[in-house]
Amino acid sequence: MTAQPRLLVIAFDAANASLVRTWASRGLLPNIAGLMARGRTADMRGVDGFFTGSTWPSLLTSTGPARHGIHYLAQLATGTYEFARPHEAEYIRAPMFWECLARAGKRLAILDLPLTKPDPAIPGIQTVEWA
Repeated sequence: MTAQPRLLVIAFDAANASLVRTWASRGLLPNIAGLMARGRTADMRGVDGFFTGSTWPSLLTSTGPARHGIHYLAQLATGTYEFARPHEAEYIRAPMFWECLARAGKRLAILDLPLTKPDPAIPGIQTVEWA
């Protein structure tokens, strides 16, 4: 039997990628260095003209703000002049990437993702936001 492939995604919010690579290569981050040596890495940055509130929903849904609907941490609620925190409600209009994994029967551990809410359909564990 062949082992099922596993996927681990680690995203450092507000980390300087150059510093992480330098510290890993100098042995200051040995576990991160090991993960980097066995996997793939990529630098990311936010979408120009948008703010931090749109970056995580873009990553989690593989879509842009025009599709998922989150542009900022607080924005006007549709049809009103009231501010809302869209990630705390039902505003995200695109599925999270793990939903297709869950439908395929994959066990998931989704830990400390900002701007999300618990999903009771996840076959596994989930924590949202730190602390």
